[in-house]
Amino acid sequence: MVPLAGFLPRPTCGEGQITRQAQRIAGEVQQQVKLPWSDTFHSIANRLPLFFDRMMAEGEEEHMIIELVAPVAFVAAIAATYFLRPICLKVGLVDHPDAIRKQHAAPTPLGGGLGILAGILTAALLIPEMRQDGFGSFLVALVPLLVAGLWDDLFEARTAVRVIAQIVAGVLMVYAGGVVIRDLGGLVDPVKSVALHGWAAPFTIFCVIGVVNSINMIDGLDGLAGGLVLVALGWFALAASIQGAAVDAAFALAFMGAVAGFLVFNFRHPKRNRASVFLGDTGSMMLGLVLAWLAVRLTKVESGGMPPMAAVWVIGMPLLDTLSIIVRRVAQGRSPLAPDRDHLHYVLLRAGLSVRQTVSILMLVGLLFGAIGIGAWRFGVPDSVLFYGALSVYAVYLAVMHRVWKRMGASEGAGNGKK
Repeated sequence: MVPLAGFLPRPTCGEGQITRQAQRIAGEVQQQVKLPWSDTFHSIANRLPLFFDRMMAEGEEEHMIIELVAPVAFVAAIAATYFLRPICLKVGLVDHPDAIRKQHAAPTPLGGGLGILAGILTAALLIPEMRQDGFGSFLVALVPLLVAGLWDDLFEARTAVRVIAQIVAGVLMVYAGGVVIRDLGGLVDPVKSVALHGWAAPFTIFCVIGVVNSINMIDGLDGLAGGLVLVALGWFALAASIQGAAVDAAFALAFMGAVAGFLVFNFRHPKRNRASVFLGDTGSMMLGLVLAWLAVRLTKVESGGMPPMAAVWVIGMPLLDTLSIIVRRVAQGRSPLAPDRDHLHYVLLRAGLSVRQTVSILMLVGLLFGAIGIGAWRFGVPDSVLFYGALSVYAVYLAVMHRVWKRMGASEGAGNGKK
């Protein structure tokens, strides 16, 4: 198991304690058992504890390395975002307000995603352990999203361009990185897993597209997408620690640090009424890929990993909102990716909550969903319970939102009639 600060305790065994105990035992054995090879045994017994002490020191060193990735990425992301802001304004990488959805006060730099990426690359450069076991494959899968995201942030690319980039990223993730969902666990029958066989690759690519779009679509308020991703990354870091997946734990913690660095400029607080930097499509699609990558890597049913349904609960808040919005748009004969103001966060704003209150509430919901997913996994709750529970939550949510949307439409119609 990989110990993480705040998650699991440090070893309590004092340095050199193993050495002293082993030497004492070796001496007693040599005195009581006088055999021809006892001197050799005594020599080996004196050397073995040094080996164990070295192993303990290496484990402690690994522990310290894992603790360092988040602070390094945090500081680097803050520095990069700070210096990128004027560059974004100069080259036109900004988001301009409009009268419909984009109601921020002034043109805002879209350098948040680039700042997060700079934080991650800095952590990987300074801490070699970050570059192990698939990090290069992740960067390869990220390239099409970076290109499409930058193009969209600069020139407002067509939806088809983003979708094609997401498909390519999913293909690279599956075939270049070997990150694929092969088993869904016991969704219907607790004793019989649902193996995907030949459908594993296309299903994984479909999931990548869904998760990437869920983060992209929920990025509508200051601090919302970053806050929800930060919460989900925390749960994935814990899941990786429980499984002993050191590289995945470091990966999740590094992105937590980088996202937290971005939120310094994006999250509203008493001294900041407006975000000074946005994620942009570059950042939102990158964070969606991060969550998809970790969700699939950590849910290996065949090797005893976290069940896929637990990962669904961890990222359940953005998935819930996105799925309900897509159903509504399709029912109205519109494109499932067409922008509007029907998302839950806009509904809460219309109900009178502030941006800060709305973001805080949705982050708490994300925290609760993640606790349900990880808690159910650790307490041995069957996958079928998580599956049917998720379906029930979605059905209730969709029914409630349908009534809310209907009332919103009626009130808007009455308002237009008065005019």
